[in-house]
Amino acid sequence: MSLFAETSDDFGLGRSSDHSPLLWALESLAWSPALLSRVAVVLGRLADRDPGGRLANRPSASLAAALHLRIPQGAVDATTRIAALDAIRTAVPQAAWRLALDLVRHVDRGMILVNGPKFRDWPRPPRAALNDIVDALDALATRIADDADTNPDRLAAAFALVDRFREPGRHALLDAAETAWPDLQEEARRTVLASLAERVAKHRRYPDAGWALPDQALQPLEAFLDAHALPGGHPDDAELFSWLPFRRGLSLDREDPDLEALASARGEAVRRCLSDGLPAVLRLAEASENPAAVGDALASVTTDHDAAVLEHLAGSSQPLHAMAAGLAARRQQQEAGWLAATVTARPAQAAALCRTAAIDQALLTLVDSLEPETRDEFWRDMQPGGVPDDLTLTVVRRLLDNGRAWTAIHLISHAGFGADLDLAVQALKAPTLAPTEDISRALSPEYAVGRLLDRLQEAGADDTLLASLEWFYQPLLDHSRRPAALHRELARDPATFVSLVSLMYPPDPAPDADSADRGAEDNAASSQTFRAAWNILREWRTPLPGSVDGQLPTTEGMLRWVKSVREMLTASGRARVLPVVLGDALSGAVTDEDGTWPSEPVRDVLEVLGDTVLDEHLAVARMNQRGVTTRGVYSGGAQERTLADQYSEAAARVRGRWPRSGALLDGLSRSYRDDGRREDRAAEGQGDR
Repeated sequence: MSLFAETSDDFGLGRSSDHSPLLWALESLAWSPALLSRVAVVLGRLADRDPGGRLANRPSASLAAALHLRIPQGAVDATTRIAALDAIRTAVPQAAWRLALDLVRHVDRGMILVNGPKFRDWPRPPRAALNDIVDALDALATRIADDADTNPDRLAAAFALVDRFREPGRHALLDAAETAWPDLQEEARRTVLASLAERVAKHRRYPDAGWALPDQALQPLEAFLDAHALPGGHPDDAELFSWLPFRRGLSLDREDPDLEALASARGEAVRRCLSDGLPAVLRLAEASENPAAVGDALASVTTDHDAAVLEHLAGSSQPLHAMAAGLAARRQQQEAGWLAATVTARPAQAAALCRTAAIDQALLTLVDSLEPETRDEFWRDMQPGGVPDDLTLTVVRRLLDNGRAWTAIHLISHAGFGADLDLAVQALKAPTLAPTEDISRALSPEYAVGRLLDRLQEAGADDTLLASLEWFYQPLLDHSRRPAALHRELARDPATFVSLVSLMYPPDPAPDADSADRGAEDNAASSQTFRAAWNILREWRTPLPGSVDGQLPTTEGMLRWVKSVREMLTASGRARVLPVVLGDALSGAVTDEDGTWPSEPVRDVLEVLGDTVLDEHLAVARMNQRGVTTRGVYSGGAQERTLADQYSEAAARVRGRWPRSGALLDGLSRSYRDDGRREDRAAEGQGDR
């Protein structure tokens, strides 16, 4: 079970776990017809014990992929799939139940193709034909109906998929529910009816959609709902409180809805529930997609239950909290001064009540008048949606004062360009100085942080400050924003470069050091720190070392930078990596005005240093910058020959004054000509086939 433990990066977004390679191995074995069922049972047992986590690699996902109805990722056909499912039903019933649901849910979804075997000739089965998929769904419907038994949660989950089956499958689920009905308590019955009503409403709401069930298919489902309706409301009532409401007998045009008719229907639904008491209204809210609308409708019908409903502003489920907030919002629209009076009357709920109001100056004044603990409680949990522009900076400061840096960053990143840049710096620095709220509460933190950094750069903020912020946020922005200020700092300050290199490379081992000592040194820096330093140096292409303010460096400036780096790395015991890191640093894409690479300062430095190993690593770094290439099947090495010609022409231009650079460019030209010949042979081989 320890394999499932997850480790995260500094911001808690990137995750890794040791169980992933085990799943990849089992996915490969699933391609064996002889091993498929054994693999399926093993994955089922793992899925049953899986503690869950944020990684997408889960045993249940591997199992569903192997037996996928449309594009199976294992040795599966119509017979072996059901046989494997039945084997899991015997060994791990709970995992088999979840698998059956997953197979139905995923039949029309995209998927990631898993790796096949590398050393075995196990064939990949063809994509399933439509008839095979439909037959498999029929078999799954029967098993789902049988395994649901009298479990209301299972019956509800089965009804959530009722529209995926043909008529026999739909009737099997209805029969299973009918058989179980006498054994179900009222709350369980409501759960089952709500699930079926939601599926029926979806098809009634979009009758012209290609996937919508026809009327004759929906009628038996609606007949079941009508026959089993419970006191205190109809199963359809929850649909009235959705974001796109639909109701049989009520015409609601989605483009131009009759809001008065909707409000009236919602009020009638709440009255029907009230005939069975407030608990029925609470059940309606919990079953609704938009429970705040239930609270709004209740507020329009009666004031008798305000006190009881407002109790749910704290310590209740999210639907009941939303219902209470909807009632409070409606009361504020109906009665001026209601919020202030209710806050005074219900001090224990003052913070929660204030969070139901739109943010304006009157609300901030009211919050400021609260007791300190209550005021802090408000700011700890308030959601800053709809903050007026003139109050944005005030709200940001309050959020920062209450340890909510990520929310403050998000809010100020959407403020106008003239927003207080000093406050933006304060917000960005807050997570670097002290623990703050969980980043998972933030909306698009990568976008918000990157946007603020860009604004600071455009406003001419100090490069040293920007570089320090870019270093802190590098794990967050690795794939979304280039750390331009940090790259300028690397070019300007050799000590910054040496500090990153030192995070990547341990000191050179002493000649008499044993392997254990070297291993301890190798693990000195964390993998996250190593990865951050490596990514920053890998992306550094401009400006060149020795540059100041991003300008092309002079030869003297670049030489000073290189010599300083050599001295500092040698003093720290890392002389062995000098050719590698300097070769990378000098390989930047900056060229002369005529397009010649390497640029003149680099050529001068190569001549002064006269270091053949450095020249070789510079050439390797240049070739690595090319990255992945694409070409036609029969194109051969045309790309490589073009590059070889370009490097030959550059060598001819520079070898007279810079012989070492000329030799380096000649070597690149020869290497690309060799690559071109290999690509030609590969293309010829394709033609022979």
